[in-house]
Amino acid sequence: MRGSADARARQRVWRRAVGFREALYPLLRAVAEGRTPDLGHLATLQTELAATRVRLALAVTPVGTVDETLPVELELPLWRVALSARELLLALPRGRLRVCAGDECGWLFLDSSKAGRRRWCSMADCGNRAKARRHYARRNPGRPGRHGPAVA
Repeated sequence: MRGSADARARQRVWRRAVGFREALYPLLRAVAEGRTPDLGHLATLQTELAATRVRLALAVTPVGTVDETLPVELELPLWRVALSARELLLALPRGRLRVCAGDECGWLFLDSSKAGRRRWCSMADCGNRAKARRHYARRNPGRPGRHGPAVA
């Protein structure tokens, strides 16, 4: 009996995690694009944060300082992501959360460049592909590359 109860609990947490992921990405993407986030997505984050706050406790660390701790439970990964998302949204430098400009990427990243004009999640991946497409388009005008027309 215990095994099936554990399996049901794992399944419930897994469904919550998927729902949370499906709400968190569009919430953060809206912020990155300067749009007003969907209130339902924000409510999902708030629900997870409420579950987290119930479990937070204060503890003395090995070096003698006091810190917040979460008990090791099945939901611990959800709680940590919810707290990280909260911290990100509250401390986010204005206009520095970005969506990668790569054609097939969609990753979100924090633009920590001095000028604040970073376009790709990774210059080695998405940035390099965009530059390669532009180079191909210049060398072969009128001929689309494997991935369509060049990105300006």
